[in-house]
Amino acid sequence: MDVYRPQIILGVGLSSAYTIWYAYRTWSHHRSRCGFCQPETHTAHGFIVASQEKWYACSAEVLDRIESSKLIAVDCFWVGSVLTRRKIALLAFCTSAERITFVRLSELGEFPEELAAVFRDPTIIKVGIDILAHAAKLYEDYGIETYGCVDLRYMAMATPAAKRKLLRADSDLSLISMMNVLLDANLSRDYRMLYSRWEARHLSRDQIYYVTGQVIGAFGLAVKIAQSNDWVANAIGYLLKPYLWLDHFIKIHYASYIDLKFSRDRICRHAVPSKPPKPDEKTLRSYNTLKTPLYDNCVLLCPDMEHLCTCDRRKAQWYLDTDLAEKVKDDPLTVRLRFEPAQRAILDAQYYCLVKHNICVVCGSPENLVRKYVVPREYRKHFPKIMKHHNAHDVVLTCLACHAQYCWYEDLFKEQFAKHCNAPLSEASRKFIDNKALREIQRAANALLKVKDNLPEERRQALEDLLKEHFEVNELTDELVDYAAGIDFREANVDFVSHGKKVVDHFAEESGLLVLETMWREYFITKMNPSYLPDMWSPDHHHDILAVKLSFIEREDPREAESLRRKLGITPEQLHDIVERLKHEDNVNFNRINFQRGRLLERQS
Repeated sequence: MDVYRPQIILGVGLSSAYTIWYAYRTWSHHRSRCGFCQPETHTAHGFIVASQEKWYACSAEVLDRIESSKLIAVDCFWVGSVLTRRKIALLAFCTSAERITFVRLSELGEFPEELAAVFRDPTIIKVGIDILAHAAKLYEDYGIETYGCVDLRYMAMATPAAKRKLLRADSDLSLISMMNVLLDANLSRDYRMLYSRWEARHLSRDQIYYVTGQVIGAFGLAVKIAQSNDWVANAIGYLLKPYLWLDHFIKIHYASYIDLKFSRDRICRHAVPSKPPKPDEKTLRSYNTLKTPLYDNCVLLCPDMEHLCTCDRRKAQWYLDTDLAEKVKDDPLTVRLRFEPAQRAILDAQYYCLVKHNICVVCGSPENLVRKYVVPREYRKHFPKIMKHHNAHDVVLTCLACHAQYCWYEDLFKEQFAKHCNAPLSEASRKFIDNKALREIQRAANALLKVKDNLPEERRQALEDLLKEHFEVNELTDELVDYAAGIDFREANVDFVSHGKKVVDHFAEESGLLVLETMWREYFITKMNPSYLPDMWSPDHHHDILAVKLSFIEREDPREAESLRRKLGITPEQLHDIVERLKHEDNVNFNRINFQRGRLLERQS
């Protein structure tokens, strides 16, 4: 007890001093604070700033809170994907778990100068997941420099108690995973919200709840991780509000991580290798490479000479042989159809009119090419037909080395889906299972056929009795033993649901299949960094066309359209926004479009 007495005295003294200071600070803080802004300038969780007027109305209180806490949890949201990203549309931050500020930069048009000063100030700590990447985007989009950033993953892995919990739970160090483990917050990833329209005129209630959970969760993690350092920090955390101590604590205990870009190489984790192993020659020889070019780039024209698509030489020649088309020229082979096609190249279907090169989309090599399905076939085969019809966008060419490398990454991603969707990849979920009784019969018969003379009499008799009992006979013939040795002990697993089917069903019920499709496309881009993808190749390919198809199906069969809309993960508001955008921004004339047999046909005027 004497050993801990100095620490106890110090802790009690500090706690008492901090309690007195806290009482005075709280009194003076509330005394000097301005009143709450008008109802239209805030939600139950804080402020929504969508105009300069609203910023002027609430900026005094927002800046006062920031100045008091010297710490904000920050997150940014934008429309787009890995290939194409629009400017940050929404900046959200909080100084406590009670108040959050939504700054709608897409509506404001410019970044408030008072807020820019906050982000430039290195004495104001900014916490979040991948906070340095968000800072880089702020600079790229609005020229705002950001200092004083601390990645929560560094904080967690530098704090032994938090690190142990995360490693024990096999956390992937995402915000949701860390909240689940450290805050006991049972949240799930809502990919539909992540890919929602952050530039919409008004944020939906779901979007507001999603952002609130992300930002308040990040703030809660900063508090929880800091409190996990030792019993003194834990006591201070319970006695005092975070704005009284958290920024100082982070500046002292995590100073080396301020403005340090996150890298997994800098943290000690028991994980799989960060890079795929180099494939050996035996592995490479197991793949069947293409013997002929995949792309012949022959051209199909509509009767009015409009480009329909490119195709292989065999298909173009078939049209000529059946007198369904006439030759226009030989190089490249170009044929004009004699009939109106069921589908014309509208919207991003122009992708299929472009010339494609027979090279690896990753490294550009023309040798040893194989087809690679960016969205694995085990998932894609369970997609609705409307997503697959006339859509070869996700079949790309890779060389053997790049193909083997991506297969390694692909398996890692499948493991994440297996865990997230409760869709195991192990043999416990295999299509066929062993009938243990029949397997014993086969083994007994094989033993009698191969080593009967070497078996002890008692063992031989037991095996023969087993077979007699199974076949319900008194005498065991050689023919019956031969039959038993060849018996098939595998049975169909009536409860079998493939991994791919489970994952597709999960996304169809939760976030939507378009999210699953986009995730695989973006994963391929992120992991392989392909330099030779065809022009117009996009993670969002075909999504606008799907929205148009849905709008036409809705006229014929509203119930079917509603079912498809839910599976795809398109909300009615999103469907309406997409159709309106296509009308006004892309000049799509819906009066000239017809929907037939699952395909789009643009009528001739």
